[in-house]
Amino acid sequence: MVRKLDQKPRRVLDFETRRGDSDEPVLLQKIKGVTPNHRQYLRAIENSKITFCTGPAGTGKTYMAVGAASKLLADGVIRRVVITRPLVVCGGEELGFLPGELNDKVSPYMQPLLDAFEDFYSQKDVARMIESKTIEMRPLALLRGSNIRDAFIICDEAQNAQYVQLHMFLTRFARGSRVVVTGDVSQTDLPHRGKNPLYEVLERFRWDCHRDISMVELNRSDTQRDPLTAWVDERLTGNIPRFESEWQNEPWQEPESEPVRFDPDEFGQGLSW
Repeated sequence: MVRKLDQKPRRVLDFETRRGDSDEPVLLQKIKGVTPNHRQYLRAIENSKITFCTGPAGTGKTYMAVGAASKLLADGVIRRVVITRPLVVCGGEELGFLPGELNDKVSPYMQPLLDAFEDFYSQKDVARMIESKTIEMRPLALLRGSNIRDAFIICDEAQNAQYVQLHMFLTRFARGSRVVVTGDVSQTDLPHRGKNPLYEVLERFRWDCHRDISMVELNRSDTQRDPLTAWVDERLTGNIPRFESEWQNEPWQEPESEPVRFDPDEFGQGLSW
């Protein structure tokens, strides 16, 4: 999926806080589509303002988006990369509050994207770009009110986003920005209550699509991880047709919040007046 450049990598970015040519980050590798679907995906990113990419695990949805962002950043087409994900963990497991500043809290969720960036820039350069906000990590739920210009915006694991979050996210980009939304509706961590929100968004755009919106679907033949992952995914996904049928035939409902209950024995009798 990735090949090294034949020529010596050129210097592509310059931060005011850094001095000397040796400190400038360089693009180490260039993304290359391995399959016809990969090449279609890259062409869609190049020619569209919004690109949706869906498909099974291991097919390169996120990796190729990061590779395309790295190239556009190197070419000066965009000024920064914004990466976001719904902060949902697999299986609904509660992790509690993570310590530190916002980046410290968010970075464990964004680590798969950061790992991909380190295939295109050195670890040192990635850390510096994060520090300078050339690469910016933002939780999906906190993008309300944002106006993101001249950026490559990646929404990863979008199958875990609520419909209202996707609606909000897809109206945040401004002049000079490109958006890539990736997801696999067969591996959602949301409760199975009607259609998956990402599936519903895609369905609406299929009926009435804009020329600046592209939708690419990868399949198991595009798998770039160990081929065994495609075999495992096919066997396990095949055991949940009932859930997939529910997503496609029932309207999506937001999960109901549980009422707050107070136990007097635990919290006392309250204030005395």
